[in-house]
Amino acid sequence: MKLVEGRVEANIFVAHRVREEDVGLTDGPVTLGFRAEDALLSAEHGEISAPIYSNELLGDATLVTVRIASTLVSVKAKKSYRAEIGDQIYFAAPNSICHFF
Repeated sequence: MKLVEGRVEANIFVAHRVREEDVGLTDGPVTLGFRAEDALLSAEHGEISAPIYSNELLGDATLVTVRIASTLVSVKAKKSYRAEIGDQIYFAAPNSICHFF
């Protein structure tokens, strides 16, 4: 599970390069967690936006990783996915796949 430290402010989880709306939590520090295989790459927008830190072909999929503050966060993409290090990408991480601690 990928974990990102942040805060809830006015029902919105915010962290560096992350914005998750309608979380249903009270204001304060919170950790967001989700599984790489549950998030999806999105062409134009998503809850997470960052430049690519690394790409790793796993055989059946490609693991795309970004840096959010000091944390590396990954999403699993199709094995045919191609992009360059530094390209801006977006992850769709809807509330239905997120866990908050």
